[in-house]
Amino acid sequence: MRNIGLCHRQTGRLANSQAKTPALRSVISPELLNAVAKMRLEMARARPMLPPMGASSYSDIKDPLRHLYLEDALPWLVGFSGGKDSTMLASLIVEVVAGIPEDQRKKPVAILCTDTRVEIPTIVEMVEGTLSRIQRFSQQSSLNIEVNLLRPPPEQSIRANLIGRGYPPTNPTFRWCTQCVKIDPVTAFVN
Repeated sequence: MRNIGLCHRQTGRLANSQAKTPALRSVISPELLNAVAKMRLEMARARPMLPPMGASSYSDIKDPLRHLYLEDALPWLVGFSGGKDSTMLASLIVEVVAGIPEDQRKKPVAILCTDTRVEIPTIVEMVEGTLSRIQRFSQQSSLNIEVNLLRPPPEQSIRANLIGRGYPPTNPTFRWCTQCVKIDPVTAFVN
């Protein structure tokens, strides 16, 4: 597999600028690809670049989290949706807290997930199973991590507002559901 006109950062050489498919070769000239590669190389030399996310080691992320955890006793509220990002964050926090000696685990941590009550059953099972495993591990290891699956009251559910109150379906300019099924349950929990 060949690179398409990207700089080879380690050596500073330009990579082969040949496009992968004939159709792409006819649209993007090798000269243009090489010009872009040269520009990227010059930009990389002109300013310090952050390492790519994949280059960070797991400990590079865990160490600052550990420091923040030990810095004070203020509680952490961690949003959890069951998606890849929130699952990774929850895993990092659980692992960091588990690595701290038990006598130093003073900070309360609450992992909050709001159930919209409109997810497909497979997603609900996955999210509930993940939260259950986190809760069980926290209790067995005395991590002081509380897991909360929050739900809006039935009268504020998406179905009640769509069917019962005649609200229009949400759209980019009128997102009433976020307030009812996500923000309000978290606010009630915090208060």
